[in-house]
Amino acid sequence: MNVTIEFHASERLEKFIKWIDNRSKDSIHKDNIDLIEQFKNKVLMTELKRLKENDQVISDIIEIPDSVMTKPKEKKTSSIRKSAPKVSGPILIETRLDIPRNGNGHKSLKIRDLFDHEKDIIRAEFMNLNGQIKEDACLEIQKKLGEEVAIFQVTGFVTYLHLQIAEGKLEVRDMMNYLMFLQSHRNRWATYNSPKYRNKRIKSQAA
Repeated sequence: MNVTIEFHASERLEKFIKWIDNRSKDSIHKDNIDLIEQFKNKVLMTELKRLKENDQVISDIIEIPDSVMTKPKEKKTSSIRKSAPKVSGPILIETRLDIPRNGNGHKSLKIRDLFDHEKDIIRAEFMNLNGQIKEDACLEIQKKLGEEVAIFQVTGFVTYLHLQIAEGKLEVRDMMNYLMFLQSHRNRWATYNSPKYRNKRIKSQAA
């Protein structure tokens, strides 16, 4: 399964600038500090300012193995034999392979797809909260669903509902407060305010 993640174009450059700052502190670059600072201030910071002033959004595609999405992945334990000096017999080193987690730290376990009535429950809670869903709210919604529903399925469907609003296919009762909420969540606001979704809303309104 491929998952598309969208983020503001300036984020990648900010990480690169941070990396440049860290590397410039290395003694190997002590004679190039002035040159590095000039490059950062004249080129990178200028480009960063430009990116922050526009709505460019970058998309990355992450591939999630089907085995992870269809059933829980058991923890595996492997043993490695390694001989060491002054020690008689082998040393056993245990390595645990943890279950993959998604971006918000929830285990990416999926037993089955969401049923329609479960989607209706999530949608109803989303609308009741005017789309202003905080992370803890998804845990409360999960409690109202079946035990087989993973938390990442709840957060995933909530993300889908946010995109429905961005495309103009869904509207909450208080759009002004909703948009203020989005502005406090940088990535969601960058998605909503991007040219791609603005054009989709225009087409949806025209239809």
